[in-house]
Amino acid sequence: MDDNYLIIGDERQRAYVSQLAANANLQYVTSEEEFETLRADKKIERYNRIVIFSELPWEGKNYSEFYGIDVAVRLRMEWRSLAPICILSFMPKGYFAGKKEVKFNILKVRGIAFCQLPCSFETIEKSLGQIIPLHPATLAFLPLYLIEIKSLIGEITHSLRINSGEELIDKALSKIEQFTKTTIYDSLKSLADKIKAAHHNKNSEEFADAIEKLVEKLNAYQKKELALKEEKKEKILLLEDKEEELSWARSELEKHFEVVAVKTAKDAIKEIDEDEKHNYRAIICDWELIDPVSSEHQELLGFEVLQYASAKRFYAMFSLTVTDDYCVRDVDACINFKHKIFKKEFVEEKSKALWNSYIPIIQQDVRQISELICSIPDCANWHTTTRRNQTLPSYKTQYTEKRNSADWASFENNISMQVNNYFEWGADESILEIREDIESLLITRRIFYKRFFDIFLKSLSYGEKRSKINAIEKTMMQEFGRSAKGESNRNKFLSDLCLKLNNLPSVGMLPEEKAWLATHGIFI
Repeated sequence: MDDNYLIIGDERQRAYVSQLAANANLQYVTSEEEFETLRADKKIERYNRIVIFSELPWEGKNYSEFYGIDVAVRLRMEWRSLAPICILSFMPKGYFAGKKEVKFNILKVRGIAFCQLPCSFETIEKSLGQIIPLHPATLAFLPLYLIEIKSLIGEITHSLRINSGEELIDKALSKIEQFTKTTIYDSLKSLADKIKAAHHNKNSEEFADAIEKLVEKLNAYQKKELALKEEKKEKILLLEDKEEELSWARSELEKHFEVVAVKTAKDAIKEIDEDEKHNYRAIICDWELIDPVSSEHQELLGFEVLQYASAKRFYAMFSLTVTDDYCVRDVDACINFKHKIFKKEFVEEKSKALWNSYIPIIQQDVRQISELICSIPDCANWHTTTRRNQTLPSYKTQYTEKRNSADWASFENNISMQVNNYFEWGADESILEIREDIESLLITRRIFYKRFFDIFLKSLSYGEKRSKINAIEKTMMQEFGRSAKGESNRNKFLSDLCLKLNNLPSVGMLPEEKAWLATHGIFI
C-alpha cells in the first residue's frame, strides 16, 4: 500500500508542502466544504497520512484561532480516523502548552506529530513515519482528554435556555456530536431530537423536561469521567497473623488499594491458587506466622508463601518482619525470589507512620508489575510445553521463574551484553544455535526487534518498509537455520519467537525489551 497524503490547509499554505506532491499520492483540501465532501463520500479511509496546518483560516476563522487543531480533533473523535496526523504551525509546540482550551490536548495524545514551520518535506515525512499505527481501542481514551464535560454542560444549557432561535439551538446541540460512537451518544441524540421537536412545536413543557434529562445524562457522564480519572485501586493480598497489626496495616492500605486480609498461610495459598485471572498485584506477608490455638508456627511461614506465589505468576512481593537484622540476612540469603523487606512496629501510631512511608514503594512496584503483566506474550508457543525439547518447561514457566528470581538483574544484563556484542562484532555461533531455553528466545527476540524498528521507523513508504522487513525476516531465518521459503515458514518463525504477525510491532513486547531498545535510540 502506497502512502496517500491528505493535506488540510488553504491556498496560501500550499507552497509549504509542494515537495510532497512529487513524492506521494496527495489530496489538498482548502475549504470546509471540500472537507465535508470527503466525509460524505466516505473517502477519508483511503488516506494513511494526514498533514494539517494549525493556522487554518477557513470560513472566516482567524489564524489565531488555530482551527486546524479543531479539525484534528474532529478527525479522531467524529471520523474515527486512525491515520498518523502531523500538525504544522508557525508557533513552537511549547506555545500550545499554555493554552487552556481542551482541544489543545490533542497534541499530547498518541498518533499526533508536530512540526514547526518552516520545515522540510523530509522532516514531515520522518515525523509521520515514526508514528506506530494506532489500535482502534486508542480512540476510546480520547473523550477523557478532548471533552470537558463541565463546560459542555454549561454551554449547551445556556444556549438552550437563553436563546430561542432554531439556528442557535442547532449550534448548541451540535456539540453533542463530539460524543459520536461513544457509549452515551445514542441516548443523547434521542434527547437532542426531542428538544428540537418541542421547540419547533412550541411545547414549553416538553422542551424544559427534555433539557433537564439532557443535563442529567451529561452530569452522569461527567461523574463517570472523573471516576475513570481517579487512580484505580489495585488488589493486594495481606497476610498477618496478629489481629491488631493486621487492622493497623489494613486501615492505611485501604486508602490506596483494595485489600484482602487473611491470617493464615492456608488461606493465603487458597487466594493465590484461585487467582487465575491475575487480579492481585501485590502480596504482603508477615514472616513469622503463629497458630492462635497452639501458639506454634503455622504449616508455612510467610516467606514460604511468597516463594510459592513467585512460582505461580507475577506479584510485587513484600515481607514483614521484626526479627533481628542478622536473622533477616541469613534467611534472605537462602531465598531466591525478589521481594522487599518491611520492618514492623508494635505501637499503633508508629505502625501507621511506617505504613504511610511504605505505600509509595508498594505503589511503584505495583505499577511495574501491572506493566509487566500487560506485556506478556499471548500466543500458543509461549504457553505450550509440547516443543522439540521435552525436558524444558514452557517459556512462560521459565520466564516467570527467572523474572521473579533474585538474580534477574544479572540474567537480564547478560542478555543485553550478548545482543550488544552481536550488533557490534557480528554473529556469535552460540547465539545462533537453535535452543528452546528462555535465554535463547529473549536474545533472538531482541535481535529481531532491533532490525525491525531500524526499518519501521525510517521515512519509507509502506510498501518499501514491508519489503525490507520481509528481507530481514528471511535473513534471520537463514541465520538461525530455518527455511526462508513460503509464508507458512515465515509465520512459524515468528510464532517460534512468540510474536503474532498481526500484532507487530509492539504488542507483547516485554518492559526490558523496550528499555533495551531505548538505549539504541528506539523509543516505543
